[in-house]
Amino acid sequence: MFHGHLHDRFLSCYAPPTKFRTLSHVILLVNKDIYYKLGDFNEDDGTLASIIRKSWCSALGISYPEMKHLVDISRFNPIYLNLNSPLSSDQLSNLNQLISYISKEATKQYGQDQRSFGCSR
Repeated sequence: MFHGHLHDRFLSCYAPPTKFRTLSHVILLVNKDIYYKLGDFNEDDGTLASIIRKSWCSALGISYPEMKHLVDISRFNPIYLNLNSPLSSDQLSNLNQLISYISKEATKQYGQDQRSFGCSR
């Protein structure tokens, strides 16, 4: 998704389709020195939010920016992790809440031909 940056990673969780939509949750782990903030959500270019939306629309084969509203950027605040220092209790709590929310058991399918979880390698 983010070309040329080998340390960017993602975790994903998929929910089974409903009659209205298929829902996917993604946690992006990016280099804060390069992508510090999501930027203006109303901009169609030049911000991390626009890169995320443009990439998602491209992966789904839908038109950007006309369909960018289908990519809902999280209500959770960014969590900044520093590999050189331990997580604070607030950071750990926020990260645990986010991961628990996207991976809740009630929205996962097991034994089907679809994965419920994914990640970068």
